[in-house]
Amino acid sequence: MKLVARLPGEHPQLVEGLKQKGWKAKHVRGAVVADMPIDRKRAGLYLMPPGLESAEVLIEAAESGGSGAHNGQATVVCGLSGKRMRPYFKPTEGEVSGYFAAPVGLCIIQATSIGSQPPTLEGSELTVKRTTEGALLQRRQLFHKKAEPGADWGVYATAVKAAVLKVRCRGCRHLHYGEVT
Repeated sequence: MKLVARLPGEHPQLVEGLKQKGWKAKHVRGAVVADMPIDRKRAGLYLMPPGLESAEVLIEAAESGGSGAHNGQATVVCGLSGKRMRPYFKPTEGEVSGYFAAPVGLCIIQATSIGSQPPTLEGSELTVKRTTEGALLQRRQLFHKKAEPGADWGVYATAVKAAVLKVRCRGCRHLHYGEVT
């Protein structure tokens, strides 16, 4: 998970200048997108690249994971209301099933399983708050508990179901939340 700055329009000189200064920046679908690095001196602060002060800040997160022979770990991404989000990119190889981005916030549901035990689920709400230097990533834990039958997951019930299916999916390479109805 990371924060990026997105400025609409083609700005080749800006991208080149950022790269020369050591920033990770590129053109993506008619916009400049640059990674916002964490400020090592101030906890939780992500720095805004120079020249992108008017850019939109996006939280990026990935759906990933699955099951191995006996254990599994999986992450599912959903909107703040628990609804499915559309990935902006789905890789064809690797452990990541899809990349998601949101300007205000999103939720991640992480599932961990060991053997035949019910998976442990942790839900977190991630929101972004702009500052003069960049942005703060704020995290609020929604839940941390075992996936027991009858547990109340509220608006996240469908996302939790997808995370449980994904953590049990051996060698998983596909999106689960997009496939759960």
